Amino acid sequence: MARTPVNGLVVAFAATFGATKTMSAITNAAAAVATLEASHGIVVNDILQIVTSGWPRAASRVLRASAVATNDVTLENFDTQNTTDYPAGTGAGTIREVLTWTNVGQILGDSFQSSGGEQQYYTYQYLDQDVQTEEPTFQSPGRIQFTIDDDIASAGQILLNTLSSSRAVTPFRLTARTGAKWYGAGVVSLGVSPQFASNTNVRRTVSIALNPAVLTAYAS
Repeated sequence: MARTPVNGLVVAFAATFGATKTMSAITNAAAAVATLEASHGIVVNDILQIVTSGWPRAASRVLRASAVATNDVTLENFDTQNTTDYPAGTGAGTIREVLTWTNVGQILGDSFQSSGGEQQYYTYQYLDQDVQTEEPTFQSPGRIQFTIDDDIASAGQILLNTLSSSRAVTPFRLTARTGAKWYGAGVVSLGVSPQFASNTNVRRTVSIALNPAVLTAYAS
């Protein structure tokens, strides 16, 4: 039985990227294989963001390369076997490598929280029945939110300010003390006004509107 403590979690955001590469095809498999343009430069353990894809569920996903065979790159833990969600032969698009990450420090431990992603349902009842039925519809948007002690000169906060202004869908990484990692992407928002309260440090709120709501987990 394994456990992963939240205490000690390190939050980082993508700071620089490699050139965007053409992804001419992607397979339906337990671990999808993407065919990239020649001289793509990707090696095993590189972290990649699917920038665009004919599969809406694939766009913006952040994944790790687990194998490389010439132009074919296996995307670890990206299960695309469901051809309803991932129609065969239609997932082509573009992909880019995350080159560097910047950690965000001074996160208040009791402020870190995630929400959303719950399955929503359509409820109905037929006239001749005395019971209601539920059918799944969509999942609610996901969000991660936390509070930091304000430090306008720190590399992490400088990047947060840039990301907040750009409103771009940006990869992020959560790393536990055990080495477990979660990768996702979202639109980052840094609170415009610092929070001032007696007997506390000056603080800022940070929120990530997840896009997509799913995170990709790796044990190490």
